[in-house]
Amino acid sequence: MRPLLPALLLGALAGCAAPSVKVVFSGTDASGFTAGAPFAPRPATRDIAYLSGAEVLLVNRAKARLDHLLLDDASGMVDLTFRSADELLVLNQGGVDVYFAGKLIRGWPLDPSADGLIAAGRDSVWVATNREGQGRVLALDPASQEFSLIAEFDKPVKALAAGPQGCYLAFDDSVFRLVLAKDRRSADLVFVLALPGETIRSIAPDLAHDILYVATPTDTWLYAKGRVRPFHLLGGVIRYDGETLFISSETTGSLIGIEQAHRVAQDLAGD
Repeated sequence: MRPLLPALLLGALAGCAAPSVKVVFSGTDASGFTAGAPFAPRPATRDIAYLSGAEVLLVNRAKARLDHLLLDDASGMVDLTFRSADELLVLNQGGVDVYFAGKLIRGWPLDPSADGLIAAGRDSVWVATNREGQGRVLALDPASQEFSLIAEFDKPVKALAAGPQGCYLAFDDSVFRLVLAKDRRSADLVFVLALPGETIRSIAPDLAHDILYVATPTDTWLYAKGRVRPFHLLGGVIRYDGETLFISSETTGSLIGIEQAHRVAQDLAGD
């Protein structure tokens, strides 16, 4: 971690609410957590599921308990996300499966790339997959309960997150919204922001407060009120749940949680 705050961030933090930062996992504990590996906060709980080797582990932080959810079943896993507190969706080399009530239920057959991504919102599930330098985004149709191709791109999708009426996705240094048409068979691509010279690693929207967090491998930024501002000096894989922003940093080998993140973000964004 860099020891000094850049001048831009020092100025932005002046007079702002101090964030409450907690280390969830460190690189030296016995959790088996590897920074940069897929992880997902369980909605409305203090649980976090993550991939560790060929296992999916679930940490109950309230009770300091570690549960082994999946053992060999996770060997081909690509990504994971919670659709609800009871449903963990697992994107693997054969498709999307559902971990529910202690069992892995075979779901939808797909052939995602090794860098494929899955994201779920209140009423949507999205999958991004890349082949030969091109990207594809698929959505789960709530009526047919099948995945359908929504959009194809001439570059790979680097980050994915569920959003309002669609999803957020990133290519290289830019973030876009994919806004679904009424028939849910096509979508419009709308530019959101760019971080020139940076590579976007992950995105995490706070829909309740209209804030979008964007992470590069080394820093986390925020977008609110039409402005892009630096947010934290750690980057990597980020997820947002409730009022906590989680950052899995390969730089430090740790996973941190920033509680009440929206309060700091709103101060940084200004009026």
